[in-house]
Amino acid sequence: MEEITDHLSSKQLSGKKKKKLYTKINTQMEFYFSDSNLAKDKFLQNLINQDSEGYVDLEIFKTFNKLKELTEDIDVIAAAVSKSNILQVNEDKTRIRRVAPLGKPKDFDACTLYVEKLPSYVDHKWIKDVFENFGTVDHINIPRFKISKRVKGFAFVEFSSPESVDKACEHYKKNSDAKQCDESEEDDSKNVKSRKASQMSDTEEKSSKKRKTENVMGLSEEKNNIEETPQASKDREANSDSEMKRSANRKRKHEDSDTDIQPKKAKDADTGLQTSDSKEESQKQDNTNNNSADETEKRSKHKRKHKKKKADGSERPSLRVMSKYEWKSYRNRYLALQRSTMSHIKKQIMLETQELRELETSHKSETATEPPKKGLQFQPGVILKVALPKPIENSTEVKDKVKANATVAYIDAPLGHSELFIRCHNQEEALSIVQNKKLQNLGSVQLLLGADEQSYWQKIEDERNLKFSVPLPHKKRGRDKIIAKAAKLAEQKNKHIYFEE
Repeated sequence: MEEITDHLSSKQLSGKKKKKLYTKINTQMEFYFSDSNLAKDKFLQNLINQDSEGYVDLEIFKTFNKLKELTEDIDVIAAAVSKSNILQVNEDKTRIRRVAPLGKPKDFDACTLYVEKLPSYVDHKWIKDVFENFGTVDHINIPRFKISKRVKGFAFVEFSSPESVDKACEHYKKNSDAKQCDESEEDDSKNVKSRKASQMSDTEEKSSKKRKTENVMGLSEEKNNIEETPQASKDREANSDSEMKRSANRKRKHEDSDTDIQPKKAKDADTGLQTSDSKEESQKQDNTNNNSADETEKRSKHKRKHKKKKADGSERPSLRVMSKYEWKSYRNRYLALQRSTMSHIKKQIMLETQELRELETSHKSETATEPPKKGLQFQPGVILKVALPKPIENSTEVKDKVKANATVAYIDAPLGHSELFIRCHNQEEALSIVQNKKLQNLGSVQLLLGADEQSYWQKIEDERNLKFSVPLPHKKRGRDKIIAKAAKLAEQKNKHIYFEE
């Protein structure tokens, strides 16, 4: 609803919405004419200096982005600023000026505080509420990303005096020291627990070792008992016989006692029913107790979640704070380090490029000293000349006819000529084609010899040299390709179009 009412006129607004809009416009206009803004805003300074009384037209403020979001009506701006103690509007309500003259220029860097580790939901009001305890806040600058408009995580808070900056720094340093102490105590407690656990594990290991030694000792005693004398074995047999007799007597007594126990089982059955009923009642009570405990746990979890949702406004995150002078020293140190690393990287790149150039030059010199590689070597008695009755109209048809009758290395069939040249793999192949009359259906076949053969070979070499002397076209890729396309499009746009009258 605020976005809709911001652009409405003062007549259409009423009540709380109107009051809210007027306070926003008033605070924004007071910021434009504040000492901190005028010290940096040269455009507004020049407009104030141009007029003898220091008035500025309200029409100019319609172009300011922040004020344009609120309203574009001059009457609304004049009405909002009418109750201000800092600003004054003329009788026509078309111009505005600052009441009090500009104060002495102060050291803005000494009065500015750098704050980082800010949450994503931060705004000017949030920062003002946090730092207003240390002194009066004149200006807050929250840098944001251009596209997403998200907060970059840091801000600059300008106070009226440098003493408030010192107070804020001292306060947050104390908090950070206390947190570090708490963290160290937690680490110490964790270390103590780990030591206790290690001691417990050591004692368990020792006890297990003792048990193992006792077992080993028992096994050794058994072995010793096995290696006994014959008299000891006789004594053991006598003891086993006596034990067998005792066990038989015990069984008899147990059978007699079972006969006495059977009449008692009926009595126990009645008592068992009563005990089962009491057990069921106790189980029901346990289930109800468990259900109540689960419900209390669920309620506590719900409360925790509810508290987490409200954490944005109530709980303050741990901020990191320093004066702008200190921040500037860190920034300059970082920029110096960045420049040194970049210069080092550039030097390395230059050295690598020089090495590559030297390698290229050495490679070129090596290739220049090497003799040129020959393509085809002269072979006598390999070229056949075929005299055709008609000039060649389709070279592919002629080549197919030759390949159907004989296997050859190369066929030279230029269009419009009545002569066909065939290069065979070897001399025997050429002689077999002539003797067997394989290509007689095409025309008269003749084997080239002497000067005719040498002239044809010279022609082959000239054609090959001409073919390989022409440089290959360089394909444009990546950035060069895009630039070439853009140049072509620009040429097409810049062409003049002539229309017929």
